[in-house]
Amino acid sequence: MVMLIALLAGLAMPAGALLGFLQEVQPRWIEEEARHGILALGAGALLSAVALVLVPHGMTHLSVAVAVGCFLAGAIAFMALDIWLAKRNTKGSMLSAMLADFLPESIA
Repeated sequence: MVMLIALLAGLAMPAGALLGFLQEVQPRWIEEEARHGILALGAGALLSAVALVLVPHGMTHLSVAVAVGCFLAGAIAFMALDIWLAKRNTKGSMLSAMLADFLPESIA
């Protein structure tokens, strides 16, 4: 059962990529709302994973102020990367964001 749940969780990223290949959904506003919903779901999952797993683990070794500061510094760093990539209008911005997602887990 655990393997099935892990498999389903692992298939979320390829499923999102497949949805990204859809060029048009009619009417047009549904396409925008679907993309916003998918992005919000992914951002919420990432934020909850960091907040519920990595921050408490870090707080066992650091003070609350330092842990919160590191959390905020990471958020600002990710935002700066996103702004920098958006200004350059690169096709690799989504790939860079997905790869940068693994940094906090790797450091922990």
